[in-house]
Amino acid sequence: MLAVIFHGSALSQTIFDVRFSNPSSHYAEIDMHLKDLKEDSVDVKMPVWIPGSYMVREFTRNVEGFKVIGTDGSKPRFKKVRKNIWRIYNDSTKAITVSYRVYAFELTVRTSFIDSEQAYINGPSFFMYTEEARNQAYMINFFPKFEWSKISTGLQSYGANKWTRIAENYDQLADCPILIGNQDVFTFDYNGIPHHIAMMGKANYDRDKLKADFWKIVDVCTKIYGENPNKEYTFIVHNVPSGGGGLEHMNSTSVITRKDSYEQEKTYKSFLSLIAHEYFHLWHVKRLRPIQLGPFDYENENYTTQLWFFEGFTSYYDDYILHRAGFYDRKEYLALVTDNLQAVMNTPGDSVQSLAESSFDAWIKFYRPNENSKNATVSYYTKGGIVGMLMDIDIINTTKGAKNMDEVLRYLYNEYYKAKGRGITDEELMNAFETVTGKSYKEFFEKYIFGTERLPYEEMMALAGVTVKRTDGAREPVGYLGATFTQSGSKLLVSQVERGSAAWNQGLNVNDEILDVDGKEPGQVKEHLATKKPTEAAIFRIMRAGNQKSFAIVLGDNPNMELQSEIFQKTDKDQSIVLEKWLMP
Repeated sequence: MLAVIFHGSALSQTIFDVRFSNPSSHYAEIDMHLKDLKEDSVDVKMPVWIPGSYMVREFTRNVEGFKVIGTDGSKPRFKKVRKNIWRIYNDSTKAITVSYRVYAFELTVRTSFIDSEQAYINGPSFFMYTEEARNQAYMINFFPKFEWSKISTGLQSYGANKWTRIAENYDQLADCPILIGNQDVFTFDYNGIPHHIAMMGKANYDRDKLKADFWKIVDVCTKIYGENPNKEYTFIVHNVPSGGGGLEHMNSTSVITRKDSYEQEKTYKSFLSLIAHEYFHLWHVKRLRPIQLGPFDYENENYTTQLWFFEGFTSYYDDYILHRAGFYDRKEYLALVTDNLQAVMNTPGDSVQSLAESSFDAWIKFYRPNENSKNATVSYYTKGGIVGMLMDIDIINTTKGAKNMDEVLRYLYNEYYKAKGRGITDEELMNAFETVTGKSYKEFFEKYIFGTERLPYEEMMALAGVTVKRTDGAREPVGYLGATFTQSGSKLLVSQVERGSAAWNQGLNVNDEILDVDGKEPGQVKEHLATKKPTEAAIFRIMRAGNQKSFAIVLGDNPNMELQSEIFQKTDKDQSIVLEKWLMP
């Protein structure tokens, strides 16, 4: 083991050696060296979740071969005392090595993945810790497959050896994803801060364009808060055939995107929106945060009712940042906003679950959707983003164009993260809006954050001279069933039934197999139902739990809104002030 100095103090008791003897098997072999043990027993733990993704993921399910040996050659006894805790009875042995293997074959931004091309590591799914050493520094020595030549991570290197990295504490180790392989790495400078882009996977991207466009996003975000907190930053991008997602970190981010994202303007801008979302989190959740999210409890769920603000408002700002950076004009941006608004208003769960409840229940609902989720839940991302937009407009209107949402974010960031060094409570969050505007938002919070009242979007968007019209009245009336079908092999199955619809009220169930409708075969059912008018009946013959049933369903009216937003041809003085402050020309 190495004796080193890190930020003026001796490196902690914890040093990791990480080897990849056969990457194609998707395993890593890890030796965890602990020294200067003070007690006769020590608990070695692995997190059950990763910050930023609010679901217990049981990372120990991929751990095997746990062994312990003392540096004196002894073999201390141990036992597993909890799903994620091993208790080691080291007795008088003050230095031990814990060895274990991790199976890593799940390529998401929350997990780890190893194959012949790369080792992609998220700390909570890889590295164990002890409470005694959690707040001390860590050293990690990587021994990569010989063909791998590059490492991309926010972890600081130690000396000239790029394969040795150090972390100030376990939180930093858990927060810095690591990519080892032969990724394409290029860098741009933002006001003296190097930003590295590490691209894993072949894709038709333009390096210079990416650097220029990322720079614009970084610039807008930095100007919102008035400072950039990093000395260096790393973007890790996986280009894959399908899928996507992102996860924020203190000095890096990890995103997954389709490899064809760069080939069409729409998909490329969607990718840039993802980049903006994760970069904005630098300030908004990684530094300014709910008071419940830090110090992290890696063993249990960490509940907060504020995800609508921290994730939802980030969802508002991601496309808004692109608009402010010049990627979207007013018309394009309003179309995106309207699509999101329409999605919320057409979600039956919007009247069932509040934004605060949606935030608190993320652990059990958001990441575990089922066939009834649309009826019972609302997304704190999408609806939170709409609320962020409406409140931004209201702030501009209330202050006669003097202030906007940026002012609220800066106030919270400076007051709580920088001055007090802690997160915020629900009351402090609500009061921040009054502090900035001089107007109480208590009633707004009661109705739309902690309650489920319908958002007053028409009234509030009109403050900016924007009208939101329903256009579904112009469509030809078609009978509405309110059920979604999925083809499973040769079977047509009901996969979702919408609350309050004809299917819901008249007995069609999820998992029913559609045998025929009015004698029409399964392949003709959707087309046939599209010819029906409201109040017309259709005879369903289904198979349910091995039994055939036949019954009539009287179709209803389509309740789903189709919305369109337009800027008034003539705006009054107050509307013009709000519009110009909110949207670029």
